[in-house]
Amino acid sequence: MFLRIRPSLQIWASSWFRPDWLPAHMVAAIRSDHAGETGAVWIYRSMRWFTRDPDLCAMLESHRRQEQIHLDAMNRILPWRFRSRLLPLWVLAGIMTGSIPALLGRRWMLGTIAAVEQFVDVHYLEQIERLKEDLIKAGPERSSQSACHSDIQCGLKAETPQHVFGEYPNLLAMLEAFRHDELEHRDDALDKLGATRPGFMFRLWCSLVGQGSAMAVRLAKWV
Repeated sequence: MFLRIRPSLQIWASSWFRPDWLPAHMVAAIRSDHAGETGAVWIYRSMRWFTRDPDLCAMLESHRRQEQIHLDAMNRILPWRFRSRLLPLWVLAGIMTGSIPALLGRRWMLGTIAAVEQFVDVHYLEQIERLKEDLIKAGPERSSQSACHSDIQCGLKAETPQHVFGEYPNLLAMLEAFRHDELEHRDDALDKLGATRPGFMFRLWCSLVGQGSAMAVRLAKWV
């Protein structure tokens, strides 16, 4: 009987306790990452609802798929007990952040994407630098293990998170890979936006998007 329920108990235990491989000081940061990737998926999804531009649709769908990969990886490494309790709010925020500029036009969508991804770049970079500092403090033996394969970076081909992120460098590699994706998303948007001169309302909106993203991250770290 015990053997039959053992897998369910293992799943329950893994979803309740903080894994040993996840540093305590990184839990809040990863929680904010999980909330952010949730919002990002819904930003791109809601933008896709309101645009018929084939070129833009292809970019939005490509970005959404990558954000979904990020979110799936975050789901695997962060037990549900440690996730933000405000996930419905982040879904709604993502829908609003995507829908409003989509209704205003192509330029507004591209500006929103660039503003969001610019913030995410800084957000991920802070975590990457923190982990690198931890690796330096841990000594050269641990730092020398930083190389890993792409499937380990994303954690999509392993059965358990512990197998994927047994050491910091695996988590570090994942964050570096995700940051690279976000930078590509930003650059894609800027390339399509071109050298147009933004008006006051456009700049105000993009500033609000960046500030809103920062506020959401701070809140997600706590709740």
